[in-house]
Amino acid sequence: MRRWTRFPRGPRARLLLTTTLAALLPLAGCGKDKTTPPQGGPDVQPILSDVATGVILATYQEMDTRIGVLTGAVAALESAPTPERLATARQAWRAARVPWEASEAFLFGPVETLGLDPSLDSWPVNTIDLDNVMAGPQALTPQFVEELEGTLKGFHTTEYLLFGENGARLN
Repeated sequence: MRRWTRFPRGPRARLLLTTTLAALLPLAGCGKDKTTPPQGGPDVQPILSDVATGVILATYQEMDTRIGVLTGAVAALESAPTPERLATARQAWRAARVPWEASEAFLFGPVETLGLDPSLDSWPVNTIDLDNVMAGPQALTPQFVEELEGTLKGFHTTEYLLFGENGARLN
């Protein structure tokens, strides 16, 4: 059996030493008294605040603004249908989808607990039932639409109404 009398030298030896020390470093505190709470540590509050206001809230505010534009474009289309107004409404729908898609990275909190995601983004659209609702006698009030299942409202239903199936709606 060969016995090491001195530590080998050179780049491979330094790499071995460095990786071994790096692997063992997290174990360095294993024998310490666990009754003393850790001292210091990063203050994550500013980071959480920045993410909450600068990313999450800002994304939802942008979506709200863009949905307002979409609502106006659809109202204009309803009042006087023209190919130009249809194109404007379609573009407003595309623009409103952008912040929603971005917000899917943080679908928790009220979006989850209040069940907003299924009301906004259910797929596939139930086109048979939607066509029946559209042809039915009931007024399409906010209260009525709120009671509909998720596949009958939201982004994909609006997409179906503006673009048709597979983008086939021409007017």
